[in-house]
Amino acid sequence: TCALPIFGGVVMYPLVTKDGALVTAEGFNRETSMYIGEGLGITQKELDSLSVPDALAAITDLYSDFPFHSPEVGMSLSVTCMLSAFARKVLDKAPIFIVTSPYPADGKTIWSYLPQIILSKEPSNYSLSGNEEEQIKQLTSYFLEDPDLMVFDNQNGRFHSQALTELITSGRFK
Repeated sequence: TCALPIFGGVVMYPLVTKDGALVTAEGFNRETSMYIGEGLGITQKELDSLSVPDALAAITDLYSDFPFHSPEVGMSLSVTCMLSAFARKVLDKAPIFIVTSPYPADGKTIWSYLPQIILSKEPSNYSLSGNEEEQIKQLTSYFLEDPDLMVFDNQNGRFHSQALTELITSGRFK
């Protein structure tokens, strides 16, 4: 047998594990199979001193100026999106966010960029073609990049993709 651990990837931010533990130490973490590089510079002591209400207030403050159709739903999705971004790399299955709006220039793309900017400083969103064969190619490229957060932008109307359904329900990309 090989004594080398399974290597899952490199992230530049603390991780939240499946059981809710925070992993902040730089270097390889055997539990998550991830290497944590120099990132946000948050210490475990700083994380422990932050209360849940204060953390929630910090997240909701980021999104306070967005013109959500339903503020309660918008804020709920915003918090879910932000927390998913920090935990996605260690989850077997994680949500994908589809951003849509009937209005141009209303901030939906900026909304989706916030967690990505905080984590990697390189935001990216994808928009899927209506053609199933083209979607398979697009999704293959997207999942091979292993993004910190999965966001599809400008998906107006009903969203359905057999390829996406198969990919996100399997638990791993093959």
